[in-house]
Amino acid sequence: MKKNAITMKDMQTASRSNKTLIGLIFIVGAMAAVSIVVYAVMNYIYTTEDYSSMSLSTFITVFSVMSYVIFFIYNLIIPSITGSAVSAEREKQTLEILLTTRLSSFQVVWGKMKAIMYKMTIYYVVMFPIIGIVMTVGGVRFTDILLVYVTIIAMTFMLGSAGMWISCVAKKTTISIIISYFVCLFVEVGPFITTMWITNAQVSQAYLKNQTPVISVELLLLLLITPISTIRVAMTNIVGGSADLRTLIFDSYYFDTGNINHPRVFEFLLNHWVILSIGVQIVIGFFFLFLAAKFLNPVLSANVKKKGRNKTANIQTSRARRNKNTTDSGETEEITSEEVTDSVETISDNTETTEETV
Repeated sequence: MKKNAITMKDMQTASRSNKTLIGLIFIVGAMAAVSIVVYAVMNYIYTTEDYSSMSLSTFITVFSVMSYVIFFIYNLIIPSITGSAVSAEREKQTLEILLTTRLSSFQVVWGKMKAIMYKMTIYYVVMFPIIGIVMTVGGVRFTDILLVYVTIIAMTFMLGSAGMWISCVAKKTTISIIISYFVCLFVEVGPFITTMWITNAQVSQAYLKNQTPVISVELLLLLLITPISTIRVAMTNIVGGSADLRTLIFDSYYFDTGNINHPRVFEFLLNHWVILSIGVQIVIGFFFLFLAAKFLNPVLSANVKKKGRNKTANIQTSRARRNKNTTDSGETEEITSEEVTDSVETISDNTETTEETV
């Protein structure tokens, strides 16, 4: 398999950067602090309740909290990294050099995206010894840790691709990072707000008509793009419990399958939610990558600039013609008035000459 030069360059730059070392220290320190605090809290609870010892569920709770903390940290890191991936190259005036190589625009974007994915993987691998402590005690398998990793990587790919596209469109790094954070917030929270709003409207109308509320299963499809729902269902499958999409979305109403318009489809989504959500996020990620490559394509950019220049030239030409016509009409009016004045003077001279002759 041929290596991508952009990926190798970004990985070498990241390995020599102090920011990477500081990021690793911060993440490992945060995870260690969170695990110690959660363990201490659970130990205090079991001590005050006069339990003889902590059960296996304590360590499972520690793993659950650490997974959510990792998920939150990645949501903070991804927009800042991907939002400056291309715009920083533009500000350093090195983007033109990348585009003059034999790599296509998609290979440039894909190379940068792979470097970011490798970097996020390194962060997770560094945290693996802390997470693996729970696995040595029991209650959490290696496949569970791998499932959390795949869920986070799918979120990284989708949000990172969106940030890459914004970085290609925006000209300044600061603006690109700010927009990337807003997009990340919208993807995480927007579908939930929309789903709850529509659900409340449907339930209110049903209650006004004294009918049993029926929720459309199509609303769940909107939640497939949200990584929060993916990590929530994945952790529910790992830790166990009764919480699923029913309590996550319809917590105020506790609907069962009898209140869904398509119960079989609903059960299928519940049983395969993690796989379907990861697949949808990967598809959306590739869609944003293709958009980023399209905006980064130098031929397309040249055509856009050429159209802009042609439009500007046409406007300037029309203005010049308009000014020329105005000037010509003014000169014509001036010449006509001068001719009239000369004619009046000639008539006056002829009149004086005739009077003298008489």
